[in-house]
Amino acid sequence: MFSDSTDMLRAAATGLGAAIARERIVAPWLASGHLQRLPGTPMAGRYAYHIVYPSHRRPRPAVRRVIDWLVAQPSTRAA
Repeated sequence: MFSDSTDMLRAAATGLGAAIARERIVAPWLASGHLQRLPGTPMAGRYAYHIVYPSHRRPRPAVRRVIDWLVAQPSTRAA
């Protein structure tokens, strides 16, 4: 987990994992070739949370509680 987007992008660029970032922030990294866009549909990002973990491992109980809490929060999206 990173509190700074530059640190997150630098970690992804060095091969430590994938990063989810706003287009305007990641654009220079993509243009320079330091990062590559992952295949698939872009994700909605404004005021959203994304939890990523390996599909072959279940989250620890504490992480599962956070996931369950986030999912239970009321949505502010228009129907």
